[in-house]
Amino acid sequence: MRRLFQTLQSRLILLIILVALPGLACLIYHSFVARKEAINASLQQAINVVNVTTENQAQLITKTQHFLQVLSTLKALSNLKSDECSTTLSNILKLNDSYINLGAPRADGELLCNASPLKKSVNVADRPYIQQALATRKFSIGKFQVDRAIGITSINFAYPVFHQNDNEVVGLVVAVVSLDWWSQRLAESHLPENTVAYITDREQNIIAAYPANSKLLGTNIYSVLGNILERSSSLGHASKTFKSADNHLRIFVSRPLAENGGLSDISITVGIPFDEQLSVINARLIKIVGFLFTFVVLMLIIATWGIRKSVLIPLKCLLHSTQNLELGKNVCNISQCGTSELVDLQQRFASMAKTRLFAEQELKNSQLSLLESEQKLSRHIENTPLGCISWDRNFICTEWNRAAENIFGYRSHEAIGRQASELILDTKHGDEINTFYALLLQQKSGKHLNESVTKNGCRIVCEWYNTPIIAPDGSLDGVTSLVQDVTERKQLEDKLTQAACVFSHAREGIIITDAVGIVIDVNATFVAITGYERNEVLGKKTRMLKSNRHSPLFYNHLWQTLSDKGYWHGEIWNKRKNHEIYPALFTISAVHDEAGEIQTYVALFTDITEIKIQQLHLQNMAHYDALTSLPNRLLLNDRLNQAITQSKRNKQSLAVALLDLDGFKTVNDEHGHQYGDELLVGLSHHMKEALRDGDTLSRFGGDEFVVILADLDKTQDFEPVIERLLEAASMPIMVSDTLLKVSASIGVTLYPLDNVDPEQLLRHADQAMYIAKQKGKNCYHLFDLE
Repeated sequence: MRRLFQTLQSRLILLIILVALPGLACLIYHSFVARKEAINASLQQAINVVNVTTENQAQLITKTQHFLQVLSTLKALSNLKSDECSTTLSNILKLNDSYINLGAPRADGELLCNASPLKKSVNVADRPYIQQALATRKFSIGKFQVDRAIGITSINFAYPVFHQNDNEVVGLVVAVVSLDWWSQRLAESHLPENTVAYITDREQNIIAAYPANSKLLGTNIYSVLGNILERSSSLGHASKTFKSADNHLRIFVSRPLAENGGLSDISITVGIPFDEQLSVINARLIKIVGFLFTFVVLMLIIATWGIRKSVLIPLKCLLHSTQNLELGKNVCNISQCGTSELVDLQQRFASMAKTRLFAEQELKNSQLSLLESEQKLSRHIENTPLGCISWDRNFICTEWNRAAENIFGYRSHEAIGRQASELILDTKHGDEINTFYALLLQQKSGKHLNESVTKNGCRIVCEWYNTPIIAPDGSLDGVTSLVQDVTERKQLEDKLTQAACVFSHAREGIIITDAVGIVIDVNATFVAITGYERNEVLGKKTRMLKSNRHSPLFYNHLWQTLSDKGYWHGEIWNKRKNHEIYPALFTISAVHDEAGEIQTYVALFTDITEIKIQQLHLQNMAHYDALTSLPNRLLLNDRLNQAITQSKRNKQSLAVALLDLDGFKTVNDEHGHQYGDELLVGLSHHMKEALRDGDTLSRFGGDEFVVILADLDKTQDFEPVIERLLEAASMPIMVSDTLLKVSASIGVTLYPLDNVDPEQLLRHADQAMYIAKQKGKNCYHLFDLE
């Protein structure tokens, strides 16, 4: 009934709105047209005010431009360092009240000529307007600033000063305008009442305001008005309606003060109020909307009263009758109000209800005796500790006791009426279900285990006792099943079997000891790794596996970690039965009993001999040359850094020599790369023998080698070693049946005489090597810092 009332009410409201909507739309349209015309009139007024104000303010800038242009031609400004320059600017400043300071910086920004005395030297080269004037050789405008010379908020204007002979820019003449003074000039523009105006620099910082407010100077205009202005290049100005902080609704118009040159860096924004025009229109609109709203509400009240009397009250009586029928009670008295159709409907419903109530009472009486007998049997089934479930011949559940609820999670009302395959059995066991069903058809009972599924999806193992129910004609009428959950027992059996399998077939060696370290058991992998048979280690302590490569402190730390954390993980070097030492990765865990005392230790370990060998091989590949086995560039860089650090610490010198073989390319071209490679190997052996202990010989690439001579007490101590290197590089090498002979050119640089980083040391040695080649090869050259 409530839904019917809501439907009728919503349709009535829609009808009233449709009747009143055309008139309301027409009135609102005219109101908005009037509002738009008022906004356009205010906008045009604002544009006119801005045009007049812009022309007035632009004249101030144009006047300043002409003033600076004349000032730049004065003879006194030809020498910006002279006292005459400052005196001239000071005298001019006294005659002109438009500026608070005049200055003439040089082209490098140094301000030496200034009307106001300077307390310290000032350089203005970093000012963007200075850079713009120098770059464009034209008049430029600055932005909001605090003047460095006089400490007043201001804006600067600059014009270049040209040399009289070659027309080069030698400096600039700068006029400083006080922002308070500019705000006073803006106030003289005779703006309308409640109008606000702001002049901003290129970064939209306020440099003049009307009404005058010194606190706004230097403030970004967007923080005052918000981001309301949008540039419009086609109109030449921007406009936006905005309610200011003083609660005045204004039309804001923004445009640049001038359209050419640098003047576009200064803009003016004016806000013209138009509160009065809109107040009349808004009041008229509010009256119209209020009248229509009152009319709609009144019509809705009248319509609701009529619907409630003729329809809703009779329907409410009929609804009460249906509720009584649902509860098995007699229906209420028939209401005679409302339409004749609704009164007739209530009378017919009352007659139908009486007939149904009589039939239901007869059915209840016939079922009562049957229910009492069933309840007796049900109490016995409910109290049995085993799950008791009855099925019909199609395996649809007909009975489900409390123990079955505890096992499978289904309440009896959820289980009864559902087929066994969708209730508790897994469909993957379809063959077993078919076999079991065939036995039941043969009226054979039995006991068996199978996997079942609970309500929450858990799989459990149940033990079933099934008894067929035989009908009087000898056919199968159903099945009664007694079920017991044996999941925990089965899981325990599986875990014991699985643990034994894992222990026997694990790829890691496993040792189990008691609390004092005596071996209780080992697996087959332990035997394969250590070589000891199982019966050789049972009952013995694990110290028989020690390799003596670890100190007692290592084992003390191991046992302490086991005591504190309950486990230890790391590498241990152990000894096999054949006395071979090998590395192993161990994980040792302590197993506690219920009282928290350590019962046993379990150690898992893996032989990592192959990993260690592979790590060593990878390390050699990363740091040594594959052909000569000498250190490569990576290891050379590390040793050079270490040698520099040691040189600083011991206050000794070191030499870096870069050696290039002379004639090696000829060997490769005439005999092939294989001969060249064997020549490099032979020479590398000879050169290594020529060095001292602690020196480094590295293959730098191709036929280039780098030598690091460390711990030099005197700088000249490198010379004997370099001489030996030249001899070693010149020794003939026999490759197959061919005698090969080359020489070497060596470049040397000394640290810390050449106090640069390692990379630069190598470049200096390389430069010296090229000079040695130019000198005739088979010699060395020392890098000259000068």
